[in-house]
Amino acid sequence: MSKSKDKVQEKLVELAGSLKGIDAIRNCVYAVAAVADILRTSLGPNGMRKLIIDRYDNYVVSNDGVTILRDLDIQHPMGEMLVNMGKTHVRTQGDGGKITVILAGELVKRGLKLVEEGVHPSVVISGYYCACESLMNMIDELSVDVDGDKTLLRSVASTSLSGKFSERATRRLSDIAVEAVTTIAEGGRLMEVKDRVQFVKREGGGISDTELVHGVIISKDILSPKMPRRVEDAKIALLSEKLYLEKPADRSVELQINSPEDLEGYLEEERKFGERKFSYIKRSGANVVVTEKGINKVIEQSLAKNKILGIRRAKPEEFKLLSEACGAKICSRVEDLSEEDLGYAEVVEERRVGRDKYVLFSGCRGPKAVAVLVRGGSWFVCEEVERLLRNAMVAVSVAMMHKKVVGGGGAIEIEMAKRVRKIAYSVEGKRQLAMLEFASALEMIPRILASNAGMDEVSTLLELRSKHSGSLNWLGIDFENKKLRDMMEYGVLEPSYAKIRSLKSATEFASSVLRVDGMYISKMGLEKRDQAK
Repeated sequence: MSKSKDKVQEKLVELAGSLKGIDAIRNCVYAVAAVADILRTSLGPNGMRKLIIDRYDNYVVSNDGVTILRDLDIQHPMGEMLVNMGKTHVRTQGDGGKITVILAGELVKRGLKLVEEGVHPSVVISGYYCACESLMNMIDELSVDVDGDKTLLRSVASTSLSGKFSERATRRLSDIAVEAVTTIAEGGRLMEVKDRVQFVKREGGGISDTELVHGVIISKDILSPKMPRRVEDAKIALLSEKLYLEKPADRSVELQINSPEDLEGYLEEERKFGERKFSYIKRSGANVVVTEKGINKVIEQSLAKNKILGIRRAKPEEFKLLSEACGAKICSRVEDLSEEDLGYAEVVEERRVGRDKYVLFSGCRGPKAVAVLVRGGSWFVCEEVERLLRNAMVAVSVAMMHKKVVGGGGAIEIEMAKRVRKIAYSVEGKRQLAMLEFASALEMIPRILASNAGMDEVSTLLELRSKHSGSLNWLGIDFENKKLRDMMEYGVLEPSYAKIRSLKSATEFASSVLRVDGMYISKMGLEKRDQAK
């Protein structure tokens, strides 16, 4: 009966191959383990970098988890799911993507071992969920309150950035991350940090030359050389209206000028238009004007004559951020412009970096958006700084939103493993085996960290277990001095919520893999994959 059923199924689906039972689990586990193992040696501040070369011979050198995972050409569906899980974690939590992927890999490997020993997958999954749930309250109890403490927030940022740059650059970028997030938080926009930080990259200079601007950078030249290059106590008008006489939209309509009088009449009309529009700008008291559209010559000359700095055709995203930063209302009709619609900046000035010019709006009052001018020796370095600084900002914002942090450096993983083991011994049945394997999977994080730091991983793990059996809850690995140290005192901190999400994501992923009891590959799917290659 089953053979005929399989034949019918194969005919309907046009299978190119299939795996069932434990063979299907093995196939998925091997794919997941292969992806997780790639990241093992890159974990921690002393982690190694990977050279990734894609099919077009583009290459990148990085130890950033998302960068490595993004550029890998992974064909197995479970491998792709694991990569997407790691990317999602970094996007939402800022840091911890590598730990999440590695932990998920360990859980599926250890789950497969139990299944091969005769434990049913559902029992393994139940044990994993029991272990995970038992840690939720524990993390909350152990966590330290942040409550806006900038010292703790800087530690969160520097932990996210550790091992990526020099100590000086890490300190500089940590300060920028904390200052940017706290500034936006004061404006009531903490949930929108990623959308309210403008990054402008400029090659040349060192990473430590990166600066935070309490305002926005407009990547445009000042309209006229006769206009001021610097304005203090700037009153900023933002106009989305076209400040020029528009050509007819209907191409069949032509402007016919048959005599000098016709030309003179047209120019007179243009002059009157410009003077009328400028009169409203002058009435408002603005000394800086930024438009999203064009400006005609008459208005340009009037602005210059009155020492008003003008910028036209600002990029839409920069235009919107400038409104958020300086508090100016975007006016669609210059006739409606009033003093109440103007924004403020302490200084508006033109700057030059190499051949590039830009206009800097700084010192805005209560800005809801800020800008970061990223510097680096090459474009690749600038992109790396931007990506990692974004992640650090997200980590800081998560810590601020949930107001709790835990010790890093493997300290929290050892403490969690200790607690899970203690609970496991009170659980009857084979679920206990799964919970003990969960604890061992957690311990792999400090083991890998110790190994990557050049320390003996077994000795380090045994010492951590011994010290954590007492009251030293935050003892972790000091990577610089290659010894154990209190992570709270050392300033290696991670957001508690990010750690909770990491545990849940890894557990849910392992559950999905261990539930697979059949793998069917259609011929069409196989052909598409071959074509993609």
